[in-house]
Amino acid sequence: MSDINTLRIFDDTPVKDLREDTLWIDDEAILNEIDRIAAQLVRPLIEDGSSRRSMTFAVHGKWGMGKSTALNFIRSRSVEIAQVQSVKDRLLFPVFHAPFYEKFNRVQKIEVEHALAISILKAIGGSEAADALERFQRYVEPSSSEPTARTLTKLETLVAELRARTDLEQIVERILLCEEEPDSEPRVCALLIDDLDRCTAKFTWELLMTLQRWSNVSNLFFVIAVDRERLSKAVEKWPNSPDDPEFALEKYIQHSFTVPDLDETRLERYLQRLATVNEQQDLQQSFVQATPLFFYGLRERTPRSVKRCINEILPTIVRKYTEGKRGDDLLRVIKEAVLAYSWPHFYQQHFRPAARQYAPTATQSGDLLVFATLQKRCDEFVRGVDGRNNDVDRLQFMLKRDSRGLYVELSEIISASDQEELDLQLVRFLGTPPLWFEQTRMTSEQIGNKAEEVGLISKKQPRELEERFQQLYFDGEAAEKEGDSQTSLDRARDILELIRSNRQFFNNTHAPSVGNVAINAERFADYSLADELYRMALDLEPEHSNNLQNYADFIVKKQIDQRYDIAAQIIERLKTGKHAGWKPERTAELEVLLAAQTGGQAPTQELEKVLQGFYTNPSDTRRFVSTMSLLQDINQFARAREVARLYYDAVAAPYMKYVGIRALADVLASSNDSNDELSAMELYRCMLERQCYPESDISEIKQNYAVLLYKYDINDEAGRIWYDAYVRAPEKPNIRRSYSLYLLRGGRPDLAKLVNEGQPLPPDEPPFLQPRDKPMPDTSFTADPYLGFDDMPSGPLVADLQP
Repeated sequence: MSDINTLRIFDDTPVKDLREDTLWIDDEAILNEIDRIAAQLVRPLIEDGSSRRSMTFAVHGKWGMGKSTALNFIRSRSVEIAQVQSVKDRLLFPVFHAPFYEKFNRVQKIEVEHALAISILKAIGGSEAADALERFQRYVEPSSSEPTARTLTKLETLVAELRARTDLEQIVERILLCEEEPDSEPRVCALLIDDLDRCTAKFTWELLMTLQRWSNVSNLFFVIAVDRERLSKAVEKWPNSPDDPEFALEKYIQHSFTVPDLDETRLERYLQRLATVNEQQDLQQSFVQATPLFFYGLRERTPRSVKRCINEILPTIVRKYTEGKRGDDLLRVIKEAVLAYSWPHFYQQHFRPAARQYAPTATQSGDLLVFATLQKRCDEFVRGVDGRNNDVDRLQFMLKRDSRGLYVELSEIISASDQEELDLQLVRFLGTPPLWFEQTRMTSEQIGNKAEEVGLISKKQPRELEERFQQLYFDGEAAEKEGDSQTSLDRARDILELIRSNRQFFNNTHAPSVGNVAINAERFADYSLADELYRMALDLEPEHSNNLQNYADFIVKKQIDQRYDIAAQIIERLKTGKHAGWKPERTAELEVLLAAQTGGQAPTQELEKVLQGFYTNPSDTRRFVSTMSLLQDINQFARAREVARLYYDAVAAPYMKYVGIRALADVLASSNDSNDELSAMELYRCMLERQCYPESDISEIKQNYAVLLYKYDINDEAGRIWYDAYVRAPEKPNIRRSYSLYLLRGGRPDLAKLVNEGQPLPPDEPPFLQPRDKPMPDTSFTADPYLGFDDMPSGPLVADLQP
């Protein structure tokens, strides 16, 4: 065993030489792909004819999986082949670090095409360059590897002048083929483009287009390292890109291969090689056995993350090994080290206290009891002992049922949020053998008794009562997820009655669950039941921040005016003490809304707090929607225009831009100011004209547009729009209600009756139109067509497209 001080610290930068590789050393598929591309790059130097044609290659893979290493191997392998063929000096490998050039694309306004040309000119601009490139030599030293901001702007000026004078691609080809140097031999330039998946969709799309324009240059090749999914999404999101991104990638990239993810088999081989490199041969078997621990314990499974983890935990493992740890004991040491590395807060707050109190013959500690119970359930979840492996709902239910009051502590350990979302990676890691504290073998009854003894349960509760509560809760949650409103509400009523009838046996440990049941009742519109459940949850635990805020939100958003005084008291409590740090922007929003609903002046300071939350990240769609809803409720239509503009400019995807335009139109349509209403009409008109909408939204857009047209006496056009909205969505009550009223007012009660019932209209009868009262404008309803959204995307759009 080597001394700890001599342990090698692994370098996690891309490997440059195949001989130093520990990842793909025996992966023939990857090595063959590298050889194929390397041979293609060298072929024009040793063959004539079609081999000179430009090609673009791509190395795909997730971040950290070794794409940059693959680029290095392609270069080193190409150099080896060229050296054997005595053509090494004629092979050029400039590197285009995409994020670096994108930075100057934004700051210095340097176009992508010019940035690419700069990299190529730097590589070929030697003594054999054409006269047009002599100026280029004075700005860049041959040894410079990366342009600085100063030289880059000068090079940009040169490239711009060269392109203005002649065909730059033709110049590059003449130089590479040495057409003006008859005594020289042709060269090959292979541009390596790295880290493209760290760039924006706009830059990525422009780069692909640039590569396409340079694809006619003989002896010029491109090799891109980029995640395929991100590349595809970049093509899909950018306006005017092809409808099928996969077709586009086939056009722009002639050949590609993907570096594989680290599955358990590859991870096992990789860990063994790393141990071998560090000369810890007596640890190799333990590392192989610990593969599942690394597989589930690393938050990111990449060669880089594995090396960083090994660098940090290996000294601890070696030290424990020298203290005599062997076999399962050593695996537990490795598991503890990985836990501390990946979940440091969990390790310090929950594992360490349990470990300090652990002894095979003494298990009375509260911390140990909680951790042992959690570990037991995670183990059962991983092994699927009840035949329902990976059933998350079942896991949650068993934790609540069998821990008998420990669930509050357990949920704090495994929860990712106040909604008690399980961190399944941590669950699987904890349940992967070997387990800690295996001597702790208590039945559920013993756990319950011990929990009361150490003070984790305040009062003895009949087991059947707790089981009844947990079963009702589990059934209600399952029904809510399936959209079964009746069953969900029935279980909520059962829970309320169970607690009321046995109040002395329920306490603060049940408050989070009762609060969740209240949310379900609110979702299914039983507001009376929701109110009772919220109040019961707060009776069980008056200081539960989330329940307090949810109850105030329920009162304000559902406008339960008889509870406004309670909402006001809750909001004041949420602004003080421990509650002040719990989602303060949401509390501020509730205060502003409540003031508006009770006829008061919206508190300026709280409103600005809400807006400031949006300003910090104007591309956050969820926050944008909630902010617009608030501004609509308090009639702040000028601010709504400002917020919508900021969001629209901050997002790039066409669908997200539509979200901004649509939200603004809907908000302005609710105003009583004619300027706002006319602006909303203009936005609806433009959306329909440019098909700026997903197909699922067109009926609602037409409904809102028709309402405004009718209000402004453009009656016939309103009828046409309403008719189309109804034909598309006869099941929507708001469309049926407003269109049937239009028909009734027009003297067609027969048609109104059909529409009100959602029945088809006569197929042989044209749409009924009321007489026109005012003419339909030829272009727009406002003096500012498009309201400044001149780059409004065209559609139809894909509704599920995310930025």
